[in-house]
Amino acid sequence: MSRKNKIKDRLLNRQGWHNFSFDDIETLLRHVGFIHSRTNSSHRIYTHAGIGKIVTIQPVRGKCKPYQLAQITDIIKEHKL
Repeated sequence: MSRKNKIKDRLLNRQGWHNFSFDDIETLLRHVGFIHSRTNSSHRIYTHAGIGKIVTIQPVRGKCKPYQLAQITDIIKEHKL
């Protein structure tokens, strides 16, 4: 199983959310079709043209915030990405 798929499985199974690095989440977003559209201060904004969704993520000490992980999880499940 590829690293990207392992990250996705961990996220969808809500395993170890406190250990998700910001880089892992960016890798996952690109893997499922999101494109980094712009950066506003420390917030990075990703868009997905196929589903019309926007995701904003912000690093905090190299990690993502739990509510952002929940938001990404819901989008991946809802649209079967």
